[in-house]
Amino acid sequence: MIENRPFATRARTVDHLGREQIADVPTAVSELWKNSYDAYASNVTMTLFQDEPLMVSLLDNGQGMTKADILEKWLVIGTESKVDSDGSTHKPLFGLEYRPKQGQKGIGRLSSAHVGPLLFMVSKSYASSEYVALLIDWRVFQNPYLILSDINTPILTAQDLDEVFEQLPDLADALKDNIAPKDKTNDDDSVKAKKARIREAWKLYDELEVSADHQTKTTTSDGQKNEIPSQSPSEKILKAIANSKFSQSFLERWEVAEGTSDHGTALLISDTNEVLEALLRGSEDEDRQSFVRTLIGFVDPFEKRDDPASDVVDTMSPRLELDYSVDVVKGADKENVISSRSEFSRSITDTLEHVIDGRVDINGVFIGTVKSLGNWVNDGRPITIEPPDDFKPPKGPTTQLGAFDFYAATMEQKRLNTTHTDSEFSYIDDGKFNVYNGLRVYRNGLRVMPYGRPDTDFFEIEKRRSMRAGTEFWNERRMFGRVGISQLSNPNLRDKAGREGFIVNTASRSLKRLVVNILMVSARRFFGSYSEIRKTEMPEINKKNREEKAQEAAREVAAKNRRQFRKNLKEQNKILPTKISEMRSRMSDFVIRAASDIPKGQELVEEGRQIIVAASVPGKPRDLKSLEDEYALYRSHISSVNEVVSDFSTELDKRINEIDPPEPWEILDKQLKRQQGRLSSRVTKWSRTIKNLQDGEGSRVGDLISERNKLMFRDGSIIVEQVRENRMSLVDASKAMTSLWQSIDAENEDIFENYIFALESLTESIDLQTIALVGEEENAELRSEVDRLNSLAQLGIAVEILGHELKAYDNMIGRGLDALPVGLRKDERVGGQIEMGYHGLTQQLQFLAPLQLSGEKLQRRISGVEIFDYLGKFFGPILDRLGVEFEASDAFKEFSVYGQPARLFPVFINLVNNSQYWVSHGGGPEKKIHLGVAGGRVIVSDSGPGVNEDDVRYLFTLFFTRKSSGGRGIGLYLCRANLAASFHEIAYVIKQDEKILPGANFAIKFKNADFSGNN
Repeated sequence: MIENRPFATRARTVDHLGREQIADVPTAVSELWKNSYDAYASNVTMTLFQDEPLMVSLLDNGQGMTKADILEKWLVIGTESKVDSDGSTHKPLFGLEYRPKQGQKGIGRLSSAHVGPLLFMVSKSYASSEYVALLIDWRVFQNPYLILSDINTPILTAQDLDEVFEQLPDLADALKDNIAPKDKTNDDDSVKAKKARIREAWKLYDELEVSADHQTKTTTSDGQKNEIPSQSPSEKILKAIANSKFSQSFLERWEVAEGTSDHGTALLISDTNEVLEALLRGSEDEDRQSFVRTLIGFVDPFEKRDDPASDVVDTMSPRLELDYSVDVVKGADKENVISSRSEFSRSITDTLEHVIDGRVDINGVFIGTVKSLGNWVNDGRPITIEPPDDFKPPKGPTTQLGAFDFYAATMEQKRLNTTHTDSEFSYIDDGKFNVYNGLRVYRNGLRVMPYGRPDTDFFEIEKRRSMRAGTEFWNERRMFGRVGISQLSNPNLRDKAGREGFIVNTASRSLKRLVVNILMVSARRFFGSYSEIRKTEMPEINKKNREEKAQEAAREVAAKNRRQFRKNLKEQNKILPTKISEMRSRMSDFVIRAASDIPKGQELVEEGRQIIVAASVPGKPRDLKSLEDEYALYRSHISSVNEVVSDFSTELDKRINEIDPPEPWEILDKQLKRQQGRLSSRVTKWSRTIKNLQDGEGSRVGDLISERNKLMFRDGSIIVEQVRENRMSLVDASKAMTSLWQSIDAENEDIFENYIFALESLTESIDLQTIALVGEEENAELRSEVDRLNSLAQLGIAVEILGHELKAYDNMIGRGLDALPVGLRKDERVGGQIEMGYHGLTQQLQFLAPLQLSGEKLQRRISGVEIFDYLGKFFGPILDRLGVEFEASDAFKEFSVYGQPARLFPVFINLVNNSQYWVSHGGGPEKKIHLGVAGGRVIVSDSGPGVNEDDVRYLFTLFFTRKSSGGRGIGLYLCRANLAASFHEIAYVIKQDEKILPGANFAIKFKNADFSGNN
């Protein structure tokens, strides 16, 4: 006989699918945020309240839910309707772009159990005026003796939030019926049986959990040990429900409660996971750091942010209008732990010296751009990385890997090797690598866990680096990057139930292999020790950095000297008036009557001169600036001391001659002993200071030598071990050992040779401090002089251009005056006054006074459209007269850069002025000047004859010109100088396929330019 029976589902199935499937608390939070994303929220927040018990609020402004939504979807496990049949495409998107569903299994809501057991949810749907709320304690589902139908979830509806919280006690009572149901007179037999079954299930579960070995010991005030039985599960739940403190105060930041939105969902979670207590501790706490590293970058910070009008839109990481934050509230204080508004973004990582950015197509071919050691490879044009030779792209419907984006950026680990400035290097190196680092994976712009976390090395970056650090180059802990996939292009990349990465299948294996291939090939071709770029560029970079390091050291010495000088100056100005007054009083009261008084008088003179010596303020900088008045006062005090001592010394000499002591050698001998004592006292003081410094330095150098001596053996032993374990061939290991030796030896030479040079200089009495100070002051003076000459030269160019235009206007006005009637021209009140006034004006303009070279260097964002409009007004008349067409592309108008208008505008004036000259003197029938953008550079091009190939090398040198008249050869020189002052670069475009117009094309590479149009 056949009997049909359905599956019976135990209540703990919910616990298995929810709490036990999620790896940790931050992963659980990310799952809940993804639910908010699916509900078209634009703002999600998490707030931890330091209360007893701890309370967490998770708030969003998504679509919200009606009672029917909760009954038919939220309370139905595995049915979240993640396909279009859920009607999401027909629901309002609140001005947002369509979002492919992130959820796959319909169990993400259960992850709230990992945050805390007691959940109070309030939701307000855009489609209803009602609020709906429910109360759940997820611990109920841990009881193995309950079946799922035994458990009820109490739900209420209300017209406003006040009513919701007024009914909250009734919800609590209803929730208790799942643990300790009370019999009612109107219960029928089936209801009575169910309640009896529930009570029996909790009795069995409590007995199971509380046994003889579950006793806790406490110590009473008299020192006696008491054993108190552990609380049973049912007691814990009932107590938590009774002690819950859900209130509207926890909804202060909810837009629905604030009245700024009529839809959204709020989760209030009590008895939160103890891991969240780490957020209450300092930023150095390891658990807190782990929490931050997991949730920071929840939304892809490395999206391309392409021009929306462009055909090339980054579909893998769309622009997500989703703000998120994590805050901690302690009483009246609030601390922001994570915020999307302060994320470390691509605008920063794109400026790093090593960048690889592109897309892998369905055949596994990477096409993108690469920057190595600060320069774009192949002038920024696309490069290709082929997949491994034995890679065959999977094409099956369940195995195919679609296209995906790849982006990674980093910088050199050692300051000596980097092309970055000290401030840029420090900004990234000091802390950024510890928080935002890692190669993450994003699906449709949201982070896929756990990729990029310190304990995850899915792409085996650290494993390969441990074998061949120099060759492999990439370091998970010192790189920023992401793999961007989309749900549409890669449906076969599915998450494991516990969000512990992708399900291992053909697609995920292919993804891993292709990413690993990109990392390995790029390391060898562009970044690592085998890269020809590194071999060619690194010696020059090392040399430059050594020079900059020396210059920085000199500046530090100069700055330290100035600080010390200022301190000493103020101190002497404070104490000298008192000393002068005391010395003047003592000298005026002293009377020399006999030979025995002479030594005392000499001692007074010596004390006065000692005041001058002690008041010495060494290290006076050449430019006193704000210290001018302070130094003048100091010099006045010293003059007063000199005057007092000189007057007294003159009087003493006079009295000595009058007294004519009988034994003068005795007086002189006393003077010798006194002055010897003063010298010995100062030398002894210096010697103690020197000895203390020598002892400390000897200890430091000893430790340094010991550390450097251990490096080769320590790192070399790792290579030996890899050969022993057959993880590296002998040939590769030998090369790696040699490379390690050369690297350590070079570092040792840099450290110890410089140290020895400094000691040798000291033994030869070479004053290193004075050398540094003089050198830095001379450099500063030269830089200032260059700035003054540069500004003056710019003034000359501007006056020259104006003079050129005035000649044209002079001809125009002259012809106009000639055209006036004879009578009117001869009338002094009309023609005479106009002519005299004009000629007087032109004479005055020829003698323009020099512009002030001081003043604040104002910086602001300058847009391409502003530059184009300015040039149009500046050159408009002459271009119209010459018939030259002046145009700018949309890309140029949308470009912007942060800088000084006084530096950037003259650059474009010079370039356009040159173009209009050559277009009119040697160009073809088409006369055109164009401002455009190509390859991340601004291009100023014209239709003129262009620059002779032999002349290109001299273009930016001073006084070089090919103009037959009116050219002085300083315009392009100043263009480069102005741009270099802000770390921009200019070059002449030689290759024909890179030119916009056939004539002269000048390319400007602006540092941190924005080409997105967000001016």
